[in-house]
Amino acid sequence: MKAPKITRSELRTGDTLLYEKTIAVGRIEQIFTRSKFNHSSLVEVKEDGILCYEAIFPRVVCRPIEQSIVHTVNVVVKRPRLSFDAAKYVELSKSLVGKRYDVGGLLAQIPHQLWGGWIGNKSMKKVYCSKGNAWVWNQLCQLYPDWYKVSPDELFEDLLDFDTYILELPV
Repeated sequence: MKAPKITRSELRTGDTLLYEKTIAVGRIEQIFTRSKFNHSSLVEVKEDGILCYEAIFPRVVCRPIEQSIVHTVNVVVKRPRLSFDAAKYVELSKSLVGKRYDVGGLLAQIPHQLWGGWIGNKSMKKVYCSKGNAWVWNQLCQLYPDWYKVSPDELFEDLLDFDTYILELPV
């Protein structure tokens, strides 16, 4: 993929990170879905560091980017082209923290590959990474009306609303 490279210091609040992780579950996910990516997170840049909001077993967490990119070989940055309320973005991202990780969302990826449609539900009691990400952007800008069915690859494929960069590793 040809995209400009950016460094950690160039990340902005509102960026979405799409990961190619090397952990076994992530690799299995990629095999079943034939996807390039197996994880995503929402970025908040603060004076004292960069935080990533992400759904990892057993729940959604907020952690420093240095912890988020462990076991990662490739990170694509999707940067919004549209204007949005950064404070509302952070508020929505923070509201995800503590919600349970949706293992069913992971299993739903098999039918996604077989029948061509990600199977999801609109409950926000349990989330997986791209569901939480798409929910935030739907709340902010009505970008993903079917937010509960969005896969990491679908976030990557959004070329109208987001620019694409490659994050230089290590951060």
